[in-house]
Amino acid sequence: MPNITSQNAKLTIAVRNSAGVVVGPFTVQGYHDTAMFATEEIQAAEVRMGCDGKLAGGYTPAPVPLTISLMANSPSVALFEAWYNAQKALGDVLTADGTVLAPSLEKAYTYVKGFLTRVTPMPEGQKTFGSPVVYQITWESFVGAAIPAQ
Repeated sequence: MPNITSQNAKLTIAVRNSAGVVVGPFTVQGYHDTAMFATEEIQAAEVRMGCDGKLAGGYTPAPVPLTISLMANSPSVALFEAWYNAQKALGDVLTADGTVLAPSLEKAYTYVKGFLTRVTPMPEGQKTFGSPVVYQITWESFVGAAIPAQ
């Protein structure tokens, strides 16, 4: 059974510019001390119970949000800011693809066609800039697959 260490996990993102040219990929660095990245539950099927007590279900596609939490001094903050600023300048969204490699779980997760959907404009100024700078990418789909043990 694999272990559950997350420190060696790597999130890599490649953004396509407005001409469709891939910018990157870049590996996200400088995660917050309480969280790295997290997904939300997605609804995998819609079910309905008929009046006769028979259950029916159907697959329904669902977007896959991925929230990334960074330290205020993370070098990756500048990359997310550049992505957001490019969208503002273009007046359009840019798409991305991503991969999470989790060697301890012997898994790789591939994310397809993502949009930058949430941005923290700046870190909170407290005693230190300690609160996370959060970004969210919403993906069209993902696939998890086993990878060989390292």
